[in-house]
Amino acid sequence: MKLLIIGDIHFTHEPPRARTDQYPYDILRKLSVVAGMAGKVGAAVASTGDIFHRKAPEERDITALIRAFKAMPGGCIYSVLGNHDTGSPGRMDGTAYECLVEAGVAHDISDRSVWKDSVVISGKAFRPEPEMRYTPRTDSDLEVVISHGMLVPEDRPYPFAATFAGKAAPGRSGVLLVNGHNHSAFDRGNVVNLGSLCRLNK
Repeated sequence: MKLLIIGDIHFTHEPPRARTDQYPYDILRKLSVVAGMAGKVGAAVASTGDIFHRKAPEERDITALIRAFKAMPGGCIYSVLGNHDTGSPGRMDGTAYECLVEAGVAHDISDRSVWKDSVVISGKAFRPEPEMRYTPRTDSDLEVVISHGMLVPEDRPYPFAATFAGKAAPGRSGVLLVNGHNHSAFDRGNVVNLGSLCRLNK
């Protein structure tokens, strides 16, 4: 089983502050490249959340992402709820994110697990720091945990003090933690942050 994971997308047709008018087209072009790369190697695609930049995106934002995600292998992506995707942590009802799920182009794995061959893909939606906890499963050889928030083992605190210090129970070597939310990329063995597809880091 192959999985191509991308960081926060933050899609919007209205460019965020200090970004160019080309912003939405740049994001869509990057998603097209992701679809091509994943297609070549037969990989499923997953995102660390913050699909949208604004909590109440325009209809054209939703339509553009439906088209972009339909082009991915299998016609959809795996994702978790980010803080930009919802006004209430962990709840997607009434959101644009829910529209993507109902359209069949986003497979929500927030706070649940799915099996792909012999690999378990688990998701953790955005939560305030005290609620950011995860206990690794013990029924698989490999578990990939995709989190929107800094989920790190207790013996390896997150290196950036200005964000969450979520914790995971001490895990097995077969657990890979892939975090979103903070856009500063880093790699600490089985704990990684991919940064952001849109490179919003301020």
